[in-house]
Amino acid sequence: MAEKVAFVTGGGQGIGEAIATRLHEDGFKVAVADLNIDNANKVATKLSPDGSQAIGVKVDVADRDSVFSAVNETVDKLGGFDVIVNN
Repeated sequence: MAEKVAFVTGGGQGIGEAIATRLHEDGFKVAVADLNIDNANKVATKLSPDGSQAIGVKVDVADRDSVFSAVNETVDKLGGFDVIVNN
């Protein structure tokens, strides 16, 4: 899965964190998307301390503009967008 980018909502804890971790282990760059940006950043830093392979992204999935903004941030910072996991 080289060069693939995944966007995982609810990635800051629990099942979402586990999904983000597994995708990262499988070679994906991962946008850890969560309403709680502190949790998202903690998970992203655990996966990629230098931020090159995982980033935290703030998103409110109930707000369409927030989702579009988070996807665009993912593309800008990780260079693409291939998979979304709407956890």
